[in-house]
Amino acid sequence: MIDNILKMKRRSLRTHPKALLFGPTGGRAWVDYLDQMPGFSGSIDFIHKLNIPFLFKVSGPVDFKRCQVSWMPSHLEMTYADAEISFSEKKFISWDDCLVSCQKWVNKSTKVIKLDLELNDKVIGQTYKDSRYPFEIISDFESNLNKKVILPGESLEFYMAVSLALKGENLDDKLIRYRSLPNEKIIKSHVKDYQSWFDKAPDFKCDNKLLNKTWAYRWFILRHNLADPKCGHLKYPLYFEGRSHKMSKEAYKPKGWEFTKQIPLSSPMHILDGRWYHEKDTLEGIVKNLIESQDSDGQYRVQFVEESGGKYANFMGWAVYQAYLIHGNTDFVKEVIEPLKKQINGWIQTRGSKLDHLIIEDNHNHTGKEYQPSYWYFDGFPDDCKDKSYIRDLKRVDRSIYHYLNIRGMCDLLKIVGQDASFYENLLVGIEEDVLNKMWDENTEFFYDISAASDEKAMVKNIVGFYPFWAGFTSHKHQGAFKYLFSSYFSNGSSFASVASDCPVYAPEGGWKGNFIKGRNGCMWNGPSWPYTNSIMLDVLGKHARKDDLFAKAFKDYLEEFSWMHYQFSDLDRPYLVEHYNSVTGEALSDEVDYNHSYYIDLIIRHVVGLDVSNGIHVNPLDIGLKFFSLTNLRVRGKKVDIYFNCQGYDGLNVFVNGEKHA
Repeated sequence: MIDNILKMKRRSLRTHPKALLFGPTGGRAWVDYLDQMPGFSGSIDFIHKLNIPFLFKVSGPVDFKRCQVSWMPSHLEMTYADAEISFSEKKFISWDDCLVSCQKWVNKSTKVIKLDLELNDKVIGQTYKDSRYPFEIISDFESNLNKKVILPGESLEFYMAVSLALKGENLDDKLIRYRSLPNEKIIKSHVKDYQSWFDKAPDFKCDNKLLNKTWAYRWFILRHNLADPKCGHLKYPLYFEGRSHKMSKEAYKPKGWEFTKQIPLSSPMHILDGRWYHEKDTLEGIVKNLIESQDSDGQYRVQFVEESGGKYANFMGWAVYQAYLIHGNTDFVKEVIEPLKKQINGWIQTRGSKLDHLIIEDNHNHTGKEYQPSYWYFDGFPDDCKDKSYIRDLKRVDRSIYHYLNIRGMCDLLKIVGQDASFYENLLVGIEEDVLNKMWDENTEFFYDISAASDEKAMVKNIVGFYPFWAGFTSHKHQGAFKYLFSSYFSNGSSFASVASDCPVYAPEGGWKGNFIKGRNGCMWNGPSWPYTNSIMLDVLGKHARKDDLFAKAFKDYLEEFSWMHYQFSDLDRPYLVEHYNSVTGEALSDEVDYNHSYYIDLIIRHVVGLDVSNGIHVNPLDIGLKFFSLTNLRVRGKKVDIYFNCQGYDGLNVFVNGEKHA
């Protein structure tokens, strides 16, 4: 069970150590953090960030700061005991947005114990409206607490629950299941329901504890960020990029950035990992939400319930094809093929160069790599990098490779639905030639961004300089670039740096020339290490490892390094993946815990296990020193696939399809 694998002691934020983190999330309801006290008090949210300070809380003669706390994915436990009183609480959020606290109090003293219950009358029983959002929240409270006094020698056990919904929906059916049930059964039922989501995920086991635990943690990250607002621009289920606390904490008045929205940049990575889940509803929901956000120019936009935001680069067309390989839903491909074309054609029309097939970026934020130094190369990296007059339009390597991958995916999708792909196949040839001829520098052996105005190379070794290897059209003559990846240029303690260490504004801790222009935790792509690009670099290494043992060794070492990044203080008992890290020391530079903007599950399945489903089922594992492994409970095109290597009584590699041994 996921609870058994990830259970840990008190879990809190680096930037708010007194608060408690919380594992379960509903389709809409979730918490940023909780105060260490009974009930739901802290920062509580619904769809987007709201900062509701509490729904209900209980106080009594206990110093709750002295409680023992256990964090689990499905629920949170607090216990306290001394000579006079003992207390325990287990609390959770159900998928249908009930926030439930089950408590037990025992009076071992000779005095009467009094409990106080406080309800938030601004929310409970009211129609709560936040001025920023079009939705209105209704709620209902229920409890079997029939007295608030505990006599000497007596105990009191009760539950409290708040149900949240959108105005116009029915609340009555949600709370009825808790009535007349003892606390133990309420918790047991919830844990079973929570676990049922993980039962539809494949299971990977090997003799490496780090890989085993990180595999489980990555499935938790998907479930933790799973949402289904069912309203506005987010009508369909999706994965959020995070449950960030990056906004201000003032009650009812959050300000700043939040990740509880659909961001096109991260959605393809959600699909790469999430496609291995048995059900396809969330994958298709991600695509449907984005399609509804499309502008007339075909670009996908960030989606809140009430509005659309920035137009981020992405490789959605490629991701949709990868999802098709697993689930084989041809009808869905037919449904989305025209919007996917619209994005490709829109990029050509609005961002394409008139002189070649490369893609121009005029906003450094929209590649998701803010302040990557190549934008400032032609002005000598000025002190004031926020001065827009210094930021040059570039033909970006990452934008062009995303474009290439989208077209590759489109070519395969067109063939699936019986359409002619020749136009897009010709585009692929053009992009390949332009990347290789214009962006590659033979003298320094690297791929560079180039000026949109002059095609002059911006001689900054960004991490995206390795993206052409990811796309798969490089040759042996380009392999010299890896001397940078495997050395202190990009690997200087906690790989991979977002820009090479020879860049004049390289800063592994972020900031620009010593000035933290976005604050201590601000996103800067001029030196810190990001899970986002680490997963892509591992994908590159995994693909090349089939041909060269040097890359197999590198894949093994860097996979382990990336896996350790998932744990606070490199402590296997403290899962804690955030947005970005110091690329030398490994220090977490941000605090968006359980951050969902990279892929890992897909890397384990395709490279460690070696499963290729592009043309039937082929298994060719990379040798990373594992003595045994198994991948079971996998579904491919409706068939159950189980793979064993030196385990379960099987020698060597054995592949089963629907329970029958096939290889």
